Amino acid sequence: MTFTATGTGTHAVSSGVGAVHVHINTLPVRAGSGNAYPVNWYHVGFLRFGDGTGYWLPIPIEATDAWIPVPKGTTTVGYSIAPGGSVDVTEVIGDNPFRGPAGPTGATGAAGATGATGATGATGATGATGPAGPTGPTGATGATGPTGPSGGAATIATADATLSASVTMTTGGTYYDGPSLSLGAGTWLIWYKLLFGNGGSTKNEFTCKLWNGTTIYDESMNDNTATSAGGYVTEVVGFALVVLSGTTTVKVSATADHSSCVIERDATFSSGSSHTATRITAIQVA
Repeated sequence: MTFTATGTGTHAVSSGVGAVHVHINTLPVRAGSGNAYPVNWYHVGFLRFGDGTGYWLPIPIEATDAWIPVPKGTTTVGYSIAPGGSVDVTEVIGDNPFRGPAGPTGATGAAGATGATGATGATGATGATGPAGPTGPTGATGATGPTGPSGGAATIATADATLSASVTMTTGGTYYDGPSLSLGAGTWLIWYKLLFGNGGSTKNEFTCKLWNGTTIYDESMNDNTATSAGGYVTEVVGFALVVLSGTTTVKVSATADHSSCVIERDATFSSGSSHTATRITAIQVA
Protein backbone atom coordinates (compact mmCIF):
# COMPACT_ATOMS: atom_id res chain seq x y z
CA MET A 1 0.00 0.00 0.00
CA THR A 2 1.30 3.48 -0.90
CA PHE A 3 0.35 6.86 0.53
CA THR A 4 1.57 10.41 -0.19
CA ALA A 5 2.81 12.49 2.74
CA THR A 6 2.94 16.27 2.89
CA GLY A 7 3.13 18.49 5.93
CA THR A 8 2.68 16.59 9.21
CA GLY A 9 0.38 13.76 10.25
CA THR A 10 0.09 10.03 10.97
CA HIS A 11 -0.89 7.01 8.88
CA ALA A 12 -1.83 3.43 9.84
CA VAL A 13 0.71 0.70 9.00
CA SER A 14 -0.50 -2.72 7.79
CA SER A 15 0.26 -5.88 9.76
CA GLY A 16 3.46 -7.71 8.69
CA VAL A 17 5.27 -4.67 7.20
CA GLY A 18 9.07 -5.03 7.61
CA ALA A 19 10.22 -1.97 5.64
CA VAL A 20 9.00 1.05 3.66
CA HIS A 21 10.25 2.49 0.37
CA VAL A 22 10.28 6.30 0.40
CA HIS A 23 10.45 8.31 -2.85
CA ILE A 24 10.85 12.11 -2.90
CA ASN A 25 8.34 13.52 -5.37
CA THR A 26 9.09 17.21 -4.73
CA LEU A 27 12.03 18.62 -2.76
CA PRO A 28 11.12 21.18 -0.11
CA VAL A 29 12.10 24.78 -0.79
CA ARG A 30 14.89 24.81 1.82
CA ALA A 31 16.25 21.30 1.15
CA GLY A 32 20.04 21.01 0.88
CA SER A 33 22.34 18.37 -0.58
CA GLY A 34 25.51 16.67 0.64
CA ASN A 35 28.52 15.07 -1.04
CA ALA A 36 27.38 11.43 -1.06
CA TYR A 37 26.62 9.57 -4.25
CA PRO A 38 23.85 9.18 -5.07
CA VAL A 39 23.31 12.56 -3.53
CA ASN A 40 22.19 12.76 0.10
CA TRP A 41 19.56 15.29 1.11
CA TYR A 42 18.84 17.08 4.33
CA HIS A 43 15.97 19.26 5.58
CA VAL A 44 13.51 17.05 3.59
CA GLY A 45 11.56 15.46 6.47
CA PHE A 46 11.31 12.66 9.06
CA LEU A 47 9.39 9.40 9.61
CA ARG A 48 8.68 8.11 13.13
CA PHE A 49 7.20 4.66 13.76
CA GLY A 50 5.01 3.76 16.75
CA ASP A 51 3.20 0.72 18.22
CA GLY A 52 0.17 2.45 19.71
CA THR A 53 1.83 2.98 23.09
CA GLY A 54 4.71 5.24 21.99
CA TYR A 55 7.12 6.13 19.15
CA TRP A 56 10.71 5.12 18.29
CA LEU A 57 13.44 7.65 17.30
CA PRO A 58 12.72 9.75 14.18
CA ILE A 59 14.40 8.68 10.92
CA PRO A 60 15.43 11.42 8.40
CA ILE A 61 14.59 11.11 4.70
CA GLU A 62 18.04 11.44 3.03
CA ALA A 63 17.72 9.85 -0.47
CA THR A 64 15.53 10.35 -3.46
CA ASP A 65 14.66 6.62 -3.15
CA ALA A 66 15.32 5.31 0.31
CA TRP A 67 14.73 2.00 2.15
CA ILE A 68 13.77 2.48 5.79
CA PRO A 69 13.36 -0.51 8.19
CA VAL A 70 10.18 -0.77 10.24
CA PRO A 71 10.41 -1.97 13.87
CA LYS A 72 8.49 -5.12 14.71
CA GLY A 73 5.07 -4.40 16.19
CA THR A 74 4.61 -1.08 14.33
CA THR A 75 0.98 -0.03 13.87
CA THR A 76 1.35 3.63 12.84
CA VAL A 77 3.85 6.03 11.28
CA GLY A 78 4.15 9.75 11.95
CA TYR A 79 5.61 12.03 9.29
CA SER A 80 6.89 15.62 9.09
CA ILE A 81 7.71 16.91 5.57
CA ALA A 82 9.34 20.33 5.14
CA PRO A 83 7.19 23.03 3.45
CA GLY A 84 6.81 22.52 -0.31
CA GLY A 85 7.96 18.89 -0.15
CA SER A 86 6.04 15.71 -1.05
CA VAL A 87 7.05 12.03 -0.63
CA ASP A 88 5.44 8.65 -1.46
CA VAL A 89 5.65 5.95 1.26
CA THR A 90 5.17 2.33 0.06
CA GLU A 91 4.74 -0.55 2.56
CA VAL A 92 6.81 -3.73 1.97
CA ILE A 93 5.37 -6.88 3.57
CA GLY A 94 8.05 -9.20 5.01
CA ASP A 95 10.90 -9.27 7.42
CA ASN A 96 13.00 -6.22 8.24
CA PRO A 97 15.91 -6.30 5.72
CA PHE A 98 18.30 -4.98 8.37
CA ARG A 99 17.49 -7.70 10.92
CA GLY A 100 20.31 -10.21 11.40
CA PRO A 101 19.93 -13.94 11.97
CA ALA A 102 18.62 -15.22 15.27
CA GLY A 103 21.29 -15.61 17.94
CA PRO A 104 22.01 -18.87 19.72
CA THR A 105 19.67 -20.01 22.45
CA GLY A 106 20.74 -18.70 25.82
CA ALA A 107 21.50 -20.94 28.77
CA THR A 108 18.59 -22.28 30.75
CA GLY A 109 17.88 -20.10 33.72
CA ALA A 110 17.79 -21.41 37.24
CA ALA A 111 14.62 -23.12 38.37
CA GLY A 112 12.21 -20.80 40.05
CA ALA A 113 10.89 -21.34 43.53
CA THR A 114 8.06 -23.84 43.97
CA GLY A 115 4.70 -22.16 43.55
CA ALA A 116 2.02 -22.11 46.19
CA THR A 117 -0.21 -25.17 46.53
CA GLY A 118 -3.29 -24.88 44.35
CA ALA A 119 -6.82 -24.97 45.66
CA THR A 120 -8.37 -28.36 46.46
CA GLY A 121 -10.16 -29.86 43.45
CA ALA A 122 -13.85 -30.64 43.37
CA THR A 123 -15.07 -33.85 45.00
CA GLY A 124 -15.13 -36.78 42.56
CA ALA A 125 -18.29 -38.64 41.58
CA THR A 126 -19.74 -41.17 44.02
CA GLY A 127 -18.53 -44.69 43.33
CA ALA A 128 -20.82 -47.54 42.33
CA THR A 129 -22.91 -49.22 45.04
CA GLY A 130 -21.27 -52.35 46.38
CA PRO A 131 -22.98 -55.76 46.27
CA ALA A 132 -25.75 -56.48 48.77
CA GLY A 133 -24.66 -58.21 51.93
CA PRO A 134 -26.04 -61.60 52.97
CA THR A 135 -29.59 -61.79 54.32
CA GLY A 136 -29.74 -61.51 58.05
CA PRO A 137 -31.37 -64.17 60.23
CA THR A 138 -35.16 -64.21 60.53
CA GLY A 139 -36.35 -62.26 63.52
CA ALA A 140 -38.49 -63.71 66.27
CA THR A 141 -42.21 -64.05 65.58
CA GLY A 142 -44.18 -61.16 67.01
CA ALA A 143 -47.02 -61.56 69.47
CA THR A 144 -50.44 -62.47 68.06
CA GLY A 145 -52.64 -59.44 67.68
CA PRO A 146 -56.07 -59.19 69.26
CA THR A 147 -59.01 -60.82 67.51
CA GLY A 148 -60.93 -58.39 65.33
CA PRO A 149 -64.65 -57.79 65.73
CA SER A 150 -67.02 -60.26 64.15
CA GLY A 151 -68.48 -59.26 60.82
CA GLY A 152 -72.19 -58.81 60.35
CA ALA A 153 -74.29 -61.67 59.15
CA ALA A 154 -74.62 -61.95 55.39
CA THR A 155 -78.06 -61.18 53.99
CA ILE A 156 -79.11 -62.95 50.80
CA ALA A 157 -82.53 -62.06 49.45
CA THR A 158 -84.36 -64.30 46.99
CA ALA A 159 -87.52 -63.89 44.95
CA ASP A 160 -89.48 -66.26 42.72
CA ALA A 161 -92.67 -66.07 40.65
CA THR A 162 -94.67 -68.34 38.32
CA LEU A 163 -97.77 -67.86 36.21
CA SER A 164 -101.17 -68.04 37.87
CA ALA A 165 -102.63 -69.05 34.49
CA SER A 166 -101.37 -69.71 30.98
CA VAL A 167 -101.18 -66.65 28.70
CA THR A 168 -102.57 -66.85 25.17
CA MET A 169 -100.58 -64.79 22.64
CA THR A 170 -103.52 -63.94 20.41
CA THR A 171 -101.60 -61.90 17.83
CA GLY A 172 -98.29 -62.89 16.27
CA GLY A 173 -95.44 -60.35 16.61
CA THR A 174 -96.93 -58.80 19.78
CA TYR A 175 -95.22 -59.07 23.20
CA TYR A 176 -97.26 -60.58 26.07
CA ASP A 177 -96.22 -60.41 29.73
CA GLY A 178 -95.17 -63.53 31.64
CA PRO A 179 -94.23 -63.69 35.36
CA SER A 180 -92.73 -60.65 37.14
CA LEU A 181 -90.92 -59.71 40.38
CA SER A 182 -90.70 -56.54 42.48
CA LEU A 183 -87.01 -56.24 43.51
CA GLY A 184 -85.33 -53.73 45.83
CA ALA A 185 -82.14 -51.78 45.20
CA GLY A 186 -79.01 -53.89 44.76
CA THR A 187 -77.35 -56.34 42.40
CA TRP A 188 -79.52 -59.31 41.36
CA LEU A 189 -78.81 -62.52 39.45
CA ILE A 190 -82.05 -63.27 37.59
CA TRP A 191 -83.02 -66.47 35.73
CA TYR A 192 -86.13 -67.03 33.65
CA LYS A 193 -87.68 -70.00 31.84
CA LEU A 194 -90.75 -69.94 29.58
CA LEU A 195 -92.57 -72.89 28.04
CA PHE A 196 -94.58 -72.23 24.86
CA GLY A 197 -97.41 -74.21 23.29
CA ASN A 198 -97.32 -74.03 19.49
CA GLY A 199 -101.10 -73.91 19.07
CA GLY A 200 -100.92 -75.46 15.58
CA SER A 201 -98.70 -77.22 13.09
CA THR A 202 -96.84 -74.09 11.81
CA LYS A 203 -93.14 -73.58 12.61
CA ASN A 204 -92.73 -70.74 15.19
CA GLU A 205 -89.89 -68.62 16.52
CA PHE A 206 -90.29 -67.51 20.15
CA THR A 207 -88.44 -64.44 21.51
CA CYS A 208 -88.24 -63.39 25.19
CA LYS A 209 -86.91 -60.27 26.91
CA LEU A 210 -86.14 -59.54 30.55
CA TRP A 211 -86.93 -55.88 31.22
CA ASN A 212 -88.62 -53.27 33.40
CA GLY A 213 -90.94 -52.01 30.68
CA THR A 214 -88.22 -49.65 29.37
CA THR A 215 -84.70 -51.03 29.90
CA ILE A 216 -83.97 -54.49 28.46
CA TYR A 217 -81.57 -56.56 30.60
CA ASP A 218 -81.48 -59.76 28.52
CA GLU A 219 -82.99 -61.36 25.40
CA SER A 220 -83.21 -65.01 24.30
CA MET A 221 -84.84 -67.02 21.51
CA ASN A 222 -85.72 -70.55 20.41
CA ASP A 223 -87.83 -72.06 17.63
CA ASN A 224 -89.54 -75.31 16.77
CA THR A 225 -89.93 -77.32 13.63
CA ALA A 226 -93.28 -77.64 11.89
CA THR A 227 -95.35 -80.58 13.13
CA SER A 228 -98.61 -82.07 11.94
CA ALA A 229 -99.76 -82.51 15.52
CA GLY A 230 -101.08 -79.69 17.65
CA GLY A 231 -99.74 -78.93 21.15
CA TYR A 232 -96.03 -78.95 20.22
CA VAL A 233 -94.02 -77.16 22.97
CA THR A 234 -90.78 -75.08 22.95
CA GLU A 235 -88.70 -73.86 25.95
CA VAL A 236 -86.72 -70.59 26.14
CA VAL A 237 -84.20 -69.95 29.00
CA GLY A 238 -82.14 -66.85 29.87
CA PHE A 239 -80.43 -65.02 32.73
CA ALA A 240 -78.80 -61.66 33.55
CA LEU A 241 -76.90 -59.82 36.32
CA VAL A 242 -78.95 -56.66 36.95
CA VAL A 243 -78.05 -53.60 39.11
CA LEU A 244 -81.10 -51.70 40.42
CA SER A 245 -80.91 -48.26 42.04
CA GLY A 246 -84.36 -48.56 43.66
CA THR A 247 -87.38 -50.82 43.92
CA THR A 248 -88.21 -52.03 40.39
CA THR A 249 -90.68 -54.40 38.78
CA VAL A 250 -88.78 -56.78 36.51
CA LYS A 251 -90.73 -59.01 34.12
CA VAL A 252 -90.38 -61.45 31.24
CA SER A 253 -92.34 -60.72 28.04
CA ALA A 254 -92.57 -62.94 24.97
CA THR A 255 -93.71 -62.92 21.35
CA ALA A 256 -94.18 -65.53 18.59
CA ASP A 257 -94.16 -65.42 14.79
CA HIS A 258 -97.72 -66.63 14.50
CA SER A 259 -100.99 -66.16 16.42
CA SER A 260 -102.70 -68.36 19.03
CA CYS A 261 -99.49 -69.59 20.70
CA VAL A 262 -99.54 -69.97 24.52
CA ILE A 263 -97.14 -69.20 27.38
CA GLU A 264 -97.80 -72.40 29.34
CA ARG A 265 -98.20 -72.51 33.10
CA ASP A 266 -98.11 -76.31 33.25
CA ALA A 267 -95.60 -78.61 31.55
CA THR A 268 -98.12 -81.49 31.65
CA PHE A 269 -101.56 -80.37 30.56
CA SER A 270 -104.00 -80.38 33.50
CA SER A 271 -101.50 -82.08 35.88
CA GLY A 272 -102.10 -81.91 39.58
CA SER A 273 -98.44 -81.04 40.42
CA SER A 274 -97.10 -77.52 41.14
CA HIS A 275 -97.21 -75.45 37.98
CA THR A 276 -93.64 -74.15 37.47
CA ALA A 277 -93.08 -74.65 33.75
CA THR A 278 -92.80 -70.85 33.31
CA ARG A 279 -91.07 -68.91 36.09
CA ILE A 280 -88.66 -66.12 37.05
CA THR A 281 -86.17 -66.44 39.96
CA ALA A 282 -83.81 -63.82 41.46
CA ILE A 283 -81.01 -63.90 44.06
CA GLN A 284 -79.53 -60.68 45.47
CA VAL A 285 -75.73 -60.88 45.41
CA ALA A 286 -74.85 -57.37 46.57
